[in-house]
Amino acid sequence: MQSALEKEWHGLEDGKSLISNEGNDSVSLNENPYEDLDALPADVELPSWSKLRLSQPTLQALQSLGFDTPTAIQSLAIPRIIQGHDLIGKASTGSGKTLAFGIPILEHILALPNPKSRVPVALIIAPTRELAKQIVTHLEEIAKFSFGEMTVVNVIGGLAVQKQLRILEKRPSVVVGTPGRLWEILSNPELKRLQLDASLKNIQFLILDEADRLLQEGHFKEIENILEFVNGGENKQTLVFSATFQKHLQQKLKRERTFDGNLLTQDDALGQIPPHIT
Repeated sequence: MQSALEKEWHGLEDGKSLISNEGNDSVSLNENPYEDLDALPADVELPSWSKLRLSQPTLQALQSLGFDTPTAIQSLAIPRIIQGHDLIGKASTGSGKTLAFGIPILEHILALPNPKSRVPVALIIAPTRELAKQIVTHLEEIAKFSFGEMTVVNVIGGLAVQKQLRILEKRPSVVVGTPGRLWEILSNPELKRLQLDASLKNIQFLILDEADRLLQEGHFKEIENILEFVNGGENKQTLVFSATFQKHLQQKLKRERTFDGNLLTQDDALGQIPPHIT
C-alpha cells in the first residue's frame, strides 16, 4: 500500500528528473532550442499553436489532451512569459490559465543545460487545497511526454511538515502550495539546516493563482511573508492571475514590485490598472 509520502511525491523516484535553475535566460521566440529533440513522433498537427514555437514534447501533450487551439489567456500570456516578462493576467477558473503559466515553465525546464542540478524552478501559490491539487494534475498532464524532466509536488495541509520537508529535499522542479502551509514550511528552522532556503529563493517563476481569492480568504499576512522571503533571492518572473482586480489587490501589487505590462483577456479589459504598475 502506498504511503502518504509516496502519494505526495506522485511516485517519482530518487534521482529522476531533478531540475536546475541554471541558465535562467528566457527563451527567445526567434529561435527554437528543441530542434534536436527527435525522440517523439513528428506527426503533431496543431497549426493554432505553431506560432508559439513550443517544443515537441509540449505539442505532443497538447494533441493527446485534445487542446487544438490556445485559449485567449494562453495566446496572450505564453509568449510574454517565454520572453521573460512579469505579468498580470485577468482569468477565471476554466479559462486555461494553468497551462498559460504551466507551458512556459515546462519550456524553460526543457531548455535548461543541466537538468540534474536539483533546484526548484517555480513556486505556485493557490488559495485552496483543491485548486493546488488541480494545478498539479494539469502540470503533470502537459509534461507527460517530456521524459520526466518536470517534477511537481504539493505543499498543502494534511501531511506532516517534516514529511513535506523530506519531499522538498528531493529538489522538485515545481512546488505548488497553499499560503498557510507554504509559510509554515518556509519559516521552519529545518529549512536552513537542510539548505533548502537558498534553493527556494532561487526560483525562476513565482505565480500567484487566483490572487483575488488569496487575499479574500484571509491569507494577506502569509502572502506578504512569502513574497518577502522569495524576493530576498535572485530576480525572478512574477506572474499574477486573478478573476477580478479590486482596489486592495492593486495596492498590494503596487507595493510589492513593478510589472512590465498589464495583460488582458481579449474579451474583458481591466481598465482600472495602468499599463505599468510602479
